[in-house]
Amino acid sequence: MVYPENFEEKIGFDQIRKILHEHCISPMGQDWIEQISFSSDFTTIGKNLEQVYQFMQLIRFAPSFPTHDYKDMRHRLRLLSTEGAIIAQDDLHDLNCSLKVMESVKAYLKDLDPEQYDELIALAKGKTSWQEFTEQADGIIDNKGEIRPDASAALEDITRKIKTLEKGLYSKIQQTLTQAKKSGWVGNEAEITVRNGRLVIPVFASQKRKLKGFIHDESSSGQTVYMEPEAAFEANNEIRKLGNAYRKEIKRILGEYSGKLRPWIFELIDDYQWLGKVDAIHSKALLAIKLHAEKPKLINEQGFSWQSAIHPLLYLVFKAQNKEVIPLNISLNKDQRILIISGPNAGGKSVCLKTTGLLQYMLQCGLLVPMHPEHLVAGDWERYFGADVSISTDMWRTRPVLVLLEMRRISMEMTDVRIPYEYNTHRHFSLCTWALAAAPLRAVGRAVVLPQRHLAVYAAHLPLPPNVFVVRRAGAA
Repeated sequence: MVYPENFEEKIGFDQIRKILHEHCISPMGQDWIEQISFSSDFTTIGKNLEQVYQFMQLIRFAPSFPTHDYKDMRHRLRLLSTEGAIIAQDDLHDLNCSLKVMESVKAYLKDLDPEQYDELIALAKGKTSWQEFTEQADGIIDNKGEIRPDASAALEDITRKIKTLEKGLYSKIQQTLTQAKKSGWVGNEAEITVRNGRLVIPVFASQKRKLKGFIHDESSSGQTVYMEPEAAFEANNEIRKLGNAYRKEIKRILGEYSGKLRPWIFELIDDYQWLGKVDAIHSKALLAIKLHAEKPKLINEQGFSWQSAIHPLLYLVFKAQNKEVIPLNISLNKDQRILIISGPNAGGKSVCLKTTGLLQYMLQCGLLVPMHPEHLVAGDWERYFGADVSISTDMWRTRPVLVLLEMRRISMEMTDVRIPYEYNTHRHFSLCTWALAAAPLRAVGRAVVLPQRHLAVYAAHLPLPPNVFVVRRAGAA
């Protein structure tokens, strides 16, 4: 459980999620990004981080990964699950393209070096091949999505007859048009055109009675009528009948394909979900490259030690401004499990805490983090205790903040994550007393952030035990 509901907005993870959305190729990947949540399982966290790390290495050093035509067919496939439903021609083209991409992604992952990319190879293990359906689709449509004339023997015969009739019909109408031009019934620039699916010629309205035929349309000015010559009427009717037969045959072919596809619909949908997962991991890897992030060395015990940790959002903002972020070194362990950070206003206390909270949350969501690659040890915070309390106007410049971070073993279930507390000064002392007094009760890590001006007062009333150490930010007295 995460508390409160706007926890991710408080630490800035909503902005991280937004960047991941932008890196996704498809809505399927965006759905996976939307569902990202923290995990407290040591094995799961390690596996997720390794997948992203290997994908990052893949992007950097391996041949180009397939990143086109990730078409989301899930909704259209669900519609086809209804008996009698027929796939549309455009949908068949999209399905064929996306299935081919899916097959290429599977083949790409399976051919990777197992020593370097074992987690990515495992992603494609046991996945169904859809080559049979792509081959059938290739027999129905071409690479532009148009129906192939030889999609069936019947369709090929109909197409041949239509072409023969159209050739003879065009010749007849061309002869009539030539004669009409000589007689002055049509303009010298007049050409054969189509109205209501039939070949016609544009005739002056004043001359329409001199040409035997049927009027199908007229111009907006009424000065021109579009006539089908009598000699072409029978041929046009035959072509029209063949056109109806052509459309019926296409419907039959698509219906037959849909029937073969229907038993596999939900397995297909599962594979599109899988393709979305691959897209999401690819998105995480792109973010890692953008942040110069690394995979931490996880330990399944209490304690953590971070070297050169950087707030990812601050890094992106400063990078655009050609500025440099001052990195953070922080650690807690069994012997030193309480950390007091003190310093002046704008001394970096809040940035320190936000950096720590965001990076830890990112780790538990399976994201690589910007830290030094040689000294990465990540513990697991089980709870963030906190609730916002308004600060009185006369204490605004002091902005006392108390933040308690409780850390337990990664193997323990994460039940509650909360944001930092902010308190008025008159409440601060009693809560600080509670925090330090509770520390010896269990082997957990705590961080108490105090304004510089109050540190001496607290230290005088509460002598610091051996397991408490103090960090003063730059600018502190």
